[in-house]
Amino acid sequence: YIYAMALVLRQAFGIKEIRPLIIHVAICGYAVARLPQSMWNTVFYENIIEIIKYPPVFLLPLLFGAIISLNKFRQAKGDKE
Repeated sequence: YIYAMALVLRQAFGIKEIRPLIIHVAICGYAVARLPQSMWNTVFYENIIEIIKYPPVFLLPLLFGAIISLNKFRQAKGDKE
């Protein structure tokens, strides 16, 4: 499933290499799997801090990776022109 999702993302965004996407898709899948099953469980969860700490832990590295990749892509595109 991870490879299939990476293929979909590669085709959707026109990315040439699939290997860098696989780890990011796996991390996102793990983050989604850690979400509570319902809002009721979220409200009455004893350790609510565990739910709050996961989004920044997974989203910030993905955000920084996307920014760095975009900058490298723009620089490579600028060098070709």
